[in-house]
Amino acid sequence: MLRRLTDLLIKKPKHKPVCLAPFNNMTIYKDGEIRICCFNTALCIGHYPLQNFEEIWFGAKRKTITGLFLNGTYPPTCSHCLKEGLDINSPDSKVKNIGVFGLSTTKNYPAHIDFMLDDTCNLDCIMCSRVASSSSTNTDAGLKNKIVFDGSFIKQITPFLKQGKFFAFSGGEPFLIPLYAELWEIIRTYNPAATIYIQTNATVLSEKIKRQLEKYRPELSLSIDSLNKETYEKIRRGASFDTISENLNYFLNYARQHNKKLSMRVTPSVFNVNEIPDIVNYCNSHNIFFALSILENPYHLAVWSLPPDVLNQILKTYNKGLENSPDNAVTAVNTETYKSWIALVEKYRDTKVFCEKNSISLLENITTRSQKLAVTLENDILKVLKNATDITEKDEIYEGVRLFLRDSFEENAPLFENKYLFYSYFFKIPPEQILHYWLTNDKQILRDFIREKMKEQQHLFATRSYDRIIDIKAHG
Repeated sequence: MLRRLTDLLIKKPKHKPVCLAPFNNMTIYKDGEIRICCFNTALCIGHYPLQNFEEIWFGAKRKTITGLFLNGTYPPTCSHCLKEGLDINSPDSKVKNIGVFGLSTTKNYPAHIDFMLDDTCNLDCIMCSRVASSSSTNTDAGLKNKIVFDGSFIKQITPFLKQGKFFAFSGGEPFLIPLYAELWEIIRTYNPAATIYIQTNATVLSEKIKRQLEKYRPELSLSIDSLNKETYEKIRRGASFDTISENLNYFLNYARQHNKKLSMRVTPSVFNVNEIPDIVNYCNSHNIFFALSILENPYHLAVWSLPPDVLNQILKTYNKGLENSPDNAVTAVNTETYKSWIALVEKYRDTKVFCEKNSISLLENITTRSQKLAVTLENDILKVLKNATDITEKDEIYEGVRLFLRDSFEENAPLFENKYLFYSYFFKIPPEQILHYWLTNDKQILRDFIREKMKEQQHLFATRSYDRIIDIKAHG
């Protein structure tokens, strides 16, 4: 049964918060949604321009969340980073970089701000969604509308730019987004000691961009998923391996000349998973930090979706070890990241084995919960709607959501062996978020979104990936 967020909180003993995101981090999305975590979709603290940034960051909603974290209480949507022994150093942890700023008070501006304001991109990567790339041809249905960040936005965000310590820019492709250059100018003018961090696909390097590099002196993270031409161009559709190889040499020289950190961010998938040791070796030999973006979907491309025997073969490749590398801080960090990735692949394998061994009982558990949620979901949404103080025409909205859910059920339930498994998708989506989706998206887009998510859910059942549906530790 899908209960209210406060009823589902994960309680931990009192301790220093393992995650400092609510204290230090603000992530801004292209639809104006503001979160304290780029990974946790439930921890939204406000929406621009409906609220101003001062109101959002210093408001009651974030203070409530920081209070919970100080008491060792975390919402279930934090389980991705928490479930593995609270290990913030794992390669799929999103809190590692935020933690270096320490435990700030709620009176401070955020030390770390992620800007994801625009999806303009020149590539059509196989794993990318239409939410993140304007060029994506993938069939996923994105649910983020794009708003205009105008002069009012610049005025409101400037005090934050003057106070922060680390500003990360992604997209889309940051070097193709004019708004970002405006923000870089403000940061360097009023806060020259702050770090500007740019996540680029390394395919665009004009004379204008070279001038920007010299002027703003950012740290760069290059999204390069393979050192093999065929594999790289299969993953990064629209890119030229020869071009990024040439650009990589330029970025290497830039980093050395200005003593800037340079990292290579790899997204492991079914296409490049066996190449990870070679990429780490390359990074070690060129003094490049090796970083990972963990692919959760599309499911059919994700490493976690592979069968146990295939994962075992991958681990055998990894266990051959790395080449001898320079004994320095970069190699040490890269080795730890590599070991953490191996541990994660081992976890994927062990989880697959568990799910296959316990498939009957896990499926029974999911079916029972789905049937209960079919009865309670509409009522949960109605309760949220009644408690909302900023929504009018509640009866009309509730009727619209109710009919939409029922129509979606009728359309998609035949995909599943038991029709009520349709509701399993909503296990991890609070009713508040369902309502937000309804209020902020075109209904046809929302219908397409549900249709695609049901196909993904069908894939989870077909591959017995039950851990992606329920908490198997709780089950066990």
